[in-house]
Amino acid sequence: MNWANFKNLVKSLMPGDAMRQNCSAIIDLHTKVGVRHIQRLVPQYQTGHITEFEYADGTLIEPYAMEFNYSSEMVDVRPRELWIVGDESDGLCYRALADDVPWESRFDLKCNTPRKFAVAWNPKGTGFWISPALEEGYKCELHWDGIYSDWGDEDECGLDIDEADAVADYVRSEIRKEVDRDHQAAQAFYASWMAKVRRLHVDKNMRTKQSTLR
Repeated sequence: MNWANFKNLVKSLMPGDAMRQNCSAIIDLHTKVGVRHIQRLVPQYQTGHITEFEYADGTLIEPYAMEFNYSSEMVDVRPRELWIVGDESDGLCYRALADDVPWESRFDLKCNTPRKFAVAWNPKGTGFWISPALEEGYKCELHWDGIYSDWGDEDECGLDIDEADAVADYVRSEIRKEVDRDHQAAQAFYASWMAKVRRLHVDKNMRTKQSTLR
């Protein structure tokens, strides 16, 4: 499901509030915030992200290395691996896993061209260096765990009806608190939201255990 469809699904689960003219912006905002909270509360939602970095995203560090910085949407990034990929549409059928090198050795990447691609991860969680530098037509494919905090409408978000049902209660709680000033109703929706998040956590744990038994 893409992000636009997920937002519409959340709104369909709270039709009364979705029709309120003064609530459109707050619904979109807190839908995003609710999904961030789900990722923080249920660690399984933080796994398996893939982000591509194009040649133009990098900064050349003469003579051999290139630096890439994570976007603001990528929070608490824990990199797993980095692949260098050629653009098949340009006839560049290439895919290689970069070797990890310590961040303390990153300046070596500026001076020596390794026979294979190498990557040094910034321990501050802001990005990475690779060597040799990318050429036009190639890109980095970063596999990482962490919190993805923003999507474009066409981006696949990996969420479905159960997550939308929980987020709808979170959004309704915020509307009751910020718009209606009805704190009792806000607390009731928040309690429902937390109960549904706990069910998501239990479900994810069960799926994880089942996958390890196969």
